[in-house]
Amino acid sequence: IDIEKDKRVRIIGIIIDKNDNYIMLDDGSGIIRIQYNKDIFNNIKNNMLVRVICNVYRHNNNVLYIAEAIQPLNNLDIQLYRKVKALINR
Repeated sequence: IDIEKDKRVRIIGIIIDKNDNYIMLDDGSGIIRIQYNKDIFNNIKNNMLVRVICNVYRHNNNVLYIAEAIQPLNNLDIQLYRKVKALINR
């Protein structure tokens, strides 16, 4: 993610932890803290594979990710997805 250019990003990963304000998402390359609205996204759970569309902001030398949409990906074969993504990025 290039914080200078990217203002909106899509991240696919597994929710490894959540509270009333943030989810911790493991995308396979690291863990990202994403702010979300629990009243809007009340159907998400730990260990759920999701696609998150975030707005990206810089605040006091920190990068903030704020969820705009969270989509469960229950039927996605994540291993196959990563293989195809690796082939495309060659």
